[in-house]
Amino acid sequence: MSPSVLTVGSFHAGNAPNAIPEKALLTGTTRTFDRQIWDAYAGILEPVIQGVCQSMGASYDFKFMPGYPPLENNPEMVAKLKSSMLKVVSKTASGNLNPQWARKTWPLCLSGQKGVIFPWHRL
Repeated sequence: MSPSVLTVGSFHAGNAPNAIPEKALLTGTTRTFDRQIWDAYAGILEPVIQGVCQSMGASYDFKFMPGYPPLENNPEMVAKLKSSMLKVVSKTASGNLNPQWARKTWPLCLSGQKGVIFPWHRL
């Protein structure tokens, strides 16, 4: 099972402290290391939202806009980078080449390319 994060970043539902609002708007983001999960997020989330809303007698409007895909480094290039780091940087500071949350646009730089992106500031 791959790590996955669903963040509800905002929840807006009226402004009266003593009244239950008629509508609510929830917005958020999703992140994962697994491309298959990333591709399936909408199909995973909507049935859950639908079930919760139906169980409470509520309606919903689901809009999912996929963000940036997960960063997928090429394993061969990762091995070359690690070998070079051990020679040039230090024998002990090989950094963490395990999957990490990447900056939003980094995955687009490697889209369909054989390469590796590593944040050097994490050494």
